[in-house]
Amino acid sequence: MSNYATDIFTPLFAKIQEVTGFPDLVKKQKDIKDVLDEEEQAFTKTLSRGERQFEKYSAQASATGSKKLSGANVWRLSDTYGFPEDLTKLMAEERGLSIDENEVADARQKARQDSMVIKNSVQTFAKLNIHQLAKLKETLQLPPSDDESKFSKGNITARVQLIFTGSEFLESTKGIPPNEPFGLLLDRTNFYAEQGGQVTDTGRIIIGVDVAEFKVLDVQQLGGYIVHNGYLEYGELKAGDEVVSEYDELRRQLIRNNHTGTHILNHSIREVLGDIDQHGSLVDQDRLRFDFSHKATITISDLKVIEDMSNAYIRRDCKVYAKVVELELALRINGIRAVFGEKYINPVRVVSVGIDVDKILEKPENPQWRNFSIELCGGTHVAKTGSIKEMVIVEENGIASGIRRVVAYTGNAAYAAQRDAAEFAKRIDEIDALPFGAEKEAAVKAAARDRENLIISKVTAEGLEAKFTKVVKSVTDEQKKRQKAESKAAFDAVTGHFAKVENKDVKFFIGYLPISANAKVIFDVINHYKTNEKEKSVYLFGGSTAEGAVVHGVYVAKDLALKGVTAEAWAAAVSKVVGGKSGGKEPTRQGRGTNAEKIDDAVEAARNWLEQKLRL
Repeated sequence: MSNYATDIFTPLFAKIQEVTGFPDLVKKQKDIKDVLDEEEQAFTKTLSRGERQFEKYSAQASATGSKKLSGANVWRLSDTYGFPEDLTKLMAEERGLSIDENEVADARQKARQDSMVIKNSVQTFAKLNIHQLAKLKETLQLPPSDDESKFSKGNITARVQLIFTGSEFLESTKGIPPNEPFGLLLDRTNFYAEQGGQVTDTGRIIIGVDVAEFKVLDVQQLGGYIVHNGYLEYGELKAGDEVVSEYDELRRQLIRNNHTGTHILNHSIREVLGDIDQHGSLVDQDRLRFDFSHKATITISDLKVIEDMSNAYIRRDCKVYAKVVELELALRINGIRAVFGEKYINPVRVVSVGIDVDKILEKPENPQWRNFSIELCGGTHVAKTGSIKEMVIVEENGIASGIRRVVAYTGNAAYAAQRDAAEFAKRIDEIDALPFGAEKEAAVKAAARDRENLIISKVTAEGLEAKFTKVVKSVTDEQKKRQKAESKAAFDAVTGHFAKVENKDVKFFIGYLPISANAKVIFDVINHYKTNEKEKSVYLFGGSTAEGAVVHGVYVAKDLALKGVTAEAWAAAVSKVVGGKSGGKEPTRQGRGTNAEKIDDAVEAARNWLEQKLRL
């Protein structure tokens, strides 16, 4: 199995587009093609790497005369190398190797338990303090880490310098307990350490194929030294070992999108709101967050202009340039952006979106440069803005006096937000088209719950909110009309019963009212008799099989109470028929059940219970 076929999904997408003719597919065909190509290339790389590792495990089994691939190795192929378990099983069968599913399950469970312990520990992992930093510099005379490769793509080779346990420096991992978090210092690294609002890279540091592997979960920098925090998956590491440093490129790609997206957003906000000061940011693989000075809430119309302007910038597919420049010269660039109050160390790195830094430096005061995003920044960025694909602003609020915060998604996350918005808009239309009734009410309630967790463009959300509010109001208005109509129908039914000549001496009513499963109407009627016509007892029912629900309520007048009738016992007899439970305080009780098809039986049960009680 090797030489995996590529360029499969793009032709398939072209065929789907041809057959369906969906306008959105035509509109975003380039973006969709780019996503498909990226995913296909990443998966092909995963398959190739996993296949090589599978062949090694297979050879090991054959060398020992075993006819079985161990569960631990099957799980490692999946967890470490991303190789699908189904594919492992298929290839094992082709080589006459069996797999014990219980062993795989045990390995999976153990790995998850270990991972939870490790991640919790890494969150509180000790960072280098000033005394340890001094020891590295003065006592051990260790050169600072070379991290220039963090701006490039791909793996690099490096050498282990020291192992850091949080309290001491070691030259070997021998003696460190399994699953014990620790730090690695390398002579050079391509991992990005957490700084400047950008989160740390993750990945792994390995020796050869299956010799040793260190999982990197966190990277920190202090005084020029980079500490890779994580745990040893297997093997042993010691000072001087040559290793391969492999950050998670797919995760880094998302972070790059969001970081360059932050620069573009910063520029767009300034263009719309005027000069603002940046007061912080957070860039991770999921979203970007940008804090800035502004006294008022940003209007939806301004947010739309900012979002549209950012996407126009992205779609120009501008090249991103970076250059290390003397601080004094960099600060002369017209319109250059920097974090408010931040002290920058000379020299600084200038990142420009759409124009070469060298061209800018030829005439730094040129007012034309304000048309571009130019910032002091030490983070990782895309090569061209087209990689970002799309941006949606999902949140805007105040976090302190005079400080606003904007949160946005880019790339596939932005597409997902747009799809969610479109699907919710369609859902609102479908609900609006429903005839008024229990189904429509339930649909509105469910949509209202889901809306709370809906993360979409703030601009789009404004329109959807107005649209949904209109539907909710129409349902509420209908409910009020129905409530009024059902309340009248219920009172008419009960008072009509007592008003009949033949019922002039009757002191109770048991009946199925012409209403839905409307508990409030039941409450209003029994409360009326409890308050205004206390000598009359009522047991009322409402609901229908269409709703799948039945409501019932009882008020026991004093004359029946003196004969041993209680609302609790009476309602309990009914609940046995309609299901559910009842509650309340004597002399009233209300309940709800789901056996709506048995409403008539319940009414009969209520009559029989009372007759039997009065006969005793």
